[in-house]
Amino acid sequence: MGTKPTIEKVTGTLGAEISNIDIGSPLDDSTLEWLKHEFVENKVLFFRDQHLTSEQHVAFSGYFGDVLDVHPWSASKADFKNIMLIYNAAAAGWHSDETWREETPLGSVLYGRSVPEYGGDTVFADMERVYDDLSDDVQENLDGLYAVHDHISHRRRMRAIGKSEEQIDAWRREFPEVRHPIVRTHPVTGRKSLFVNGGFTDRVDGMDADESKELLASLYALVAKPQYQCRFRWQTRSVAFWDNRSVQHYGVPDFGDQERLMERVTIGGDRPA
Repeated sequence: MGTKPTIEKVTGTLGAEISNIDIGSPLDDSTLEWLKHEFVENKVLFFRDQHLTSEQHVAFSGYFGDVLDVHPWSASKADFKNIMLIYNAAAAGWHSDETWREETPLGSVLYGRSVPEYGGDTVFADMERVYDDLSDDVQENLDGLYAVHDHISHRRRMRAIGKSEEQIDAWRREFPEVRHPIVRTHPVTGRKSLFVNGGFTDRVDGMDADESKELLASLYALVAKPQYQCRFRWQTRSVAFWDNRSVQHYGVPDFGDQERLMERVTIGGDRPA
């Protein structure tokens, strides 16, 4: 690679923009190791003006792990079973991707194929900082607790568009609910983070229903504090690559009837511990 990539932090908490790099081209070992380090340290990386083919999108994601096939509740791109199409929609609600899996994703690489002139930003939140700011007593109380994760929201959407109960039950058998620790440890850095989200966490395992609901609501509310966030304004051909093990995100649905076409590749990870 000729010109050395440069990095500029977006906030004091998380997020960095990488310049002078074409992620569609093959990456040499030193550049790849540098990117892996910056990815873990900054938790979400942004790249502008990337002219990616679908093959290049998948290839870049594959540097970081095995790419996952698109799950049955979302559309995939023609001839690319591992590229999710997100058209004129935004995931309004804080969440980590696909935590209903037994082995949750390492991260996701989202490409802005066609973006609105305004609106449709994505906001990211640092769940390690959220955990660090909890009091010692709260951290101690959460230690050892597990939460049940499920794809309830996906099933509701499938019912709304007329999918049969037989098909929905088959998907539920394929992806049964799972237990993950409420506080997980990052497999690379050893840092702890809060690992519950309003999209896919159903309940605290073994806890009274009302108590579980109250605890989860209090934890979900923490992510809304601006000091834990960075906000990315999309441009056509921009890329956001986030660490699903330590970050939640929120797609802002404020772009009206403008076109918004995003393509996402999700990278396999490990079982949270």
